[in-house]
Amino acid sequence: MKTKRVTLAKLSAALLVALSLNGCLANPMAVDPTAIGIASLETTSAPLTSMPGTTLPGGDPSERSASALINGSLGGSVRAGEWMVRVPRGAFTGNGRVTVTVDAVDPTVVSLEVQPASLNSFRVPVQLRYRAKSASQALGLTIQWWNPSRRSWQAVDSQVDFSDAARVSNLSHFSMYRCRPKAGW
Repeated sequence: MKTKRVTLAKLSAALLVALSLNGCLANPMAVDPTAIGIASLETTSAPLTSMPGTTLPGGDPSERSASALINGSLGGSVRAGEWMVRVPRGAFTGNGRVTVTVDAVDPTVVSLEVQPASLNSFRVPVQLRYRAKSASQALGLTIQWWNPSRRSWQAVDSQVDFSDAARVSNLSHFSMYRCRPKAGW
């Protein structure tokens, strides 16, 4: 009887390891990305050319760009480094490829793009999130966008989401953005 229990325990452990190594792709309970509005997801890895020792806090420093085909009627999200874009339902009509690219030299700068470009004026604001190291750090940050006509960075309204220490801004269009300490902090 004891031998059967030991054998059963070993078989159970081996089965658990095999299922873990197999991953979630074969899991019948896995979420189908197309069911939640993401037709495909692509990421690219390239080493950052930032100063030695610089990493994206809490993230993979080589994760600089991500792209997803998002159904505008369903919404979706894309994340690269510490930046995330959340596209709500109804932000645009049809499918759009949303790309988030973290700057190779300064990971606090991000370029956002949607293709086709005709979708780059949202009916419902799209949320841009920058995850800070802590909520107290996020309080001292501001999100800015690059205004090409003025050739300067300009602050946009943003607030802190204390649940994940993120600085959050609602956007009407994509452009280049950065997250910096507030003036005087």
